[in-house]
Amino acid sequence: MTKEKDQINEAQQRALELLVGMGPKDARRVIADVFLQLNGPRVDLSCSLLERAVGEYVTEAVDMMRPVLEQVYTKLVQKGAIEKKPFEYSYTDKSAFYIPHEEKRVFCFKCPEDNFLFITKTRLGKEELHVRRYWDKFNPKVDDLKISNVKEAIRGVSELKQFSDNIGSNSYVDRPDLKWFKDINFDLDNREKNRVKYTNYGDARDKGYVLSSWINGVDRALIHLEDISYVISNVNNLNLELDEPSE
Repeated sequence: MTKEKDQINEAQQRALELLVGMGPKDARRVIADVFLQLNGPRVDLSCSLLERAVGEYVTEAVDMMRPVLEQVYTKLVQKGAIEKKPFEYSYTDKSAFYIPHEEKRVFCFKCPEDNFLFITKTRLGKEELHVRRYWDKFNPKVDDLKISNVKEAIRGVSELKQFSDNIGSNSYVDRPDLKWFKDINFDLDNREKNRVKYTNYGDARDKGYVLSSWINGVDRALIHLEDISYVISNVNNLNLELDEPSE
């Protein structure tokens, strides 16, 4: 994996050098200067051109990933990997499963740190992709925090944030669980339909947002670049893992 990463870094560096026709150190400096000049005399770092450039870069990367997503979904279906009987990795504590749906292709990737939901559907002749993080439901029998005083309660706040707050009649869910997405039929952009029970977003405001690839590209790619990179890497690894022979 390290060798492959080094090769990717070298390829990126060569592309950078070809772009500006100079050495790597000067190339990075020139690109930085371009964005600084575009920013003008302002002190803040916001730069709409930088955001658009990263957006186009990520959009191209996500479009290149679409065949892999299709392969992952197809393999999960072929293996019969459903939620109650997921596909499990050979050597790591990770799993994946698909969720049958009449109109969308939906699958989930779970690991100890994060859970991700992938929703693909066709709209206006183009594949629309949404990736969202979702949280596990708190299970008091398994996830006993043993909070008995104020200090332990304060320390327990960070631990509780790993669980969904889709509890009771909470209409403003910040950390949706999988049930939340099931209840809205995996429909992130139909707010009128789901206004009574949930407030949901398809425009990057929800806490579980990783990416939405619309007809015009990926929304807010710059601020979510690290999460998007993590997802792409894990999808590629999952695709390879699905090809491994079963023990």
